[in-house]
Amino acid sequence: MSPFSPLATTRPDILKKTLLVFDPNEELSYDYPTYWGHGYRVFEKRHGRLLKQAEKIISVDSVGNGSPQIIRDPKILNLAFPIAGLSKLLSKTTTIGGDIKKMMEVYQSEADLPDLLSETSLEKTKRLVLSML
Repeated sequence: MSPFSPLATTRPDILKKTLLVFDPNEELSYDYPTYWGHGYRVFEKRHGRLLKQAEKIISVDSVGNGSPQIIRDPKILNLAFPIAGLSKLLSKTTTIGGDIKKMMEVYQSEADLPDLLSETSLEKTKRLVLSML
């Protein structure tokens, strides 16, 4: 079981103010001008109200690639959470990710498999999420 599963049941208060986004279909797409993250933009169209209402938006992406860290750099946020309206949400959006510089070394390779994601990395990520709440 993912260490994130209990968050919604043991701390339902979190979900009243915080939107947690876990990397939905972020692979390549044919969307112009952003050729990745199609799933994020589908989510944005379907659930834009949630994005606007949330006091905090935390996107979790690439956490198995190095020690998880809190990322607020707008350029990295655009790569990790490429929604069309991100510029209006930057002040309340954060990404938790691994080593972004090394990301392309593993992207779409044998090292980019869910089975290789360690429980230790997930636990560190969970602690970072909780520290932001």
